[in-house]
Amino acid sequence: MENAVSNLPPLPTITPHAAPPVPANPRPVIIDTDMGADDWMAILYLLQRTDLDVRAITVSGTGLAHCEPGVQNALGLVALAGHAPIPVACGRETPLAGKHAFPEGWRTAADTLLSTGITLPEGQNPASGKMAIEVLADAIQSSPEKVHLLILGPLTNL
Repeated sequence: MENAVSNLPPLPTITPHAAPPVPANPRPVIIDTDMGADDWMAILYLLQRTDLDVRAITVSGTGLAHCEPGVQNALGLVALAGHAPIPVACGRETPLAGKHAFPEGWRTAADTLLSTGITLPEGQNPASGKMAIEVLADAIQSSPEKVHLLILGPLTNL
């Protein structure tokens, strides 16, 4: 048995890696979301990226979350990520045509973060007090470079 162990290759040495360099010009983005659980994970991931500059989050009130809880949860995710405050706003709460596609129980679960086990901190900044379309327009018009829209929910805000 001793010979079998001595014939194994040596274990690799684990060395710590340096943090990725912060790009000189991170890509400006706006996240448009319906605040479903999949979007929470995407938002937390995107807020940690050093190559992205998240300028705003807009919540679609026609998706999984209702406006007010969706905005509060987005603000909480920004705080949880340790990110600097950014504008968060909601759009319409009624679709442009038709009716809400999500059952009310699903929307309540998204509003209250049911079954996730996540407790969010208070957001560092208050909701913008503007409609999503105003936040989108402000962020796009004030940027000297092209702003990328990352759409995670229905396109109602756009």
